[in-house]
Parts: sequence; C-alpha cells; structure tokens
Amino acid sequence: LKNNKILTIFPEGTRNKTGTTNLQPLKGGSGLIAVKTKAPIIPIMMIDKSKIFHKNYVYVGDPFYLTDYYDKKLSSADISEMEEKIKEQMLLSYSKLLDLVPTKANNKVLKKNDSKKMQ
Repeated sequence: LKNNKILTIFPEGTRNKTGTTNLQPLKGGSGLIAVKTKAPIIPIMMIDKSKIFHKNYVYVGDPFYLTDYYDKKLSSADISEMEEKIKEQMLLSYSKLLDLVPTKANNKVLKKNDSKKMQ
C-alpha cells in the first residue's frame, strides 16, 4: 500500500463460497490495515459464484476511509464499529448491484435467498 499497490482483502476472512448473499461475520483485519495505512476501502460485491463462460455481475463501490479511527489507540469497540461501517458499505454496494442487474438474473438470486435474509 505504501508503494501505491493494491491489496485485496476479504473482510469475511475468506471468499464467501456459500452461494448466497448472506455475509459471514466480518473480521477486524481489513479495517485495521486500512486505518494503519490510511488507505481507502473499495467495496466490491458480486452476485452468485463466478463461473467460467457465464455472465458474472460485479459492482465496484465508492471508496471510503475510516478517518475517525486514524492516529488513535483502537479499542475492541472501535474495531467492532469499523467492521459495522465496512459491512454497511458492502451492503450498500450490493443493493446498488441488484438495481443494475437484469431482472431475470436478479430474480434467480432472490429466489435462492428466499429462506435466508441478508444480514
């Protein structure tokens, strides 16, 4: 990050392979790295698992910063707040993605998640 390189982090701790839109619990590492390096966080969301030779829908959200936490000693409550802010931005990006996806693909995703609500 100091050399203007890009670092990809899965805030859930791994790629979400469940095939649903439900977010797994977020880990604090992505927020800590963003605060320590003062780097922006850019949420990237996709619908369904990517499959070769299939349409894949991906949305790159707006960059945001966790400036409220710069240059201060972080408590566990601060880390939880950072996780919540990251989660909010991820869900906002996902919502925008759903607005852009053609209805047929969108309905497929929504049917898959009828029994489970997005957290």
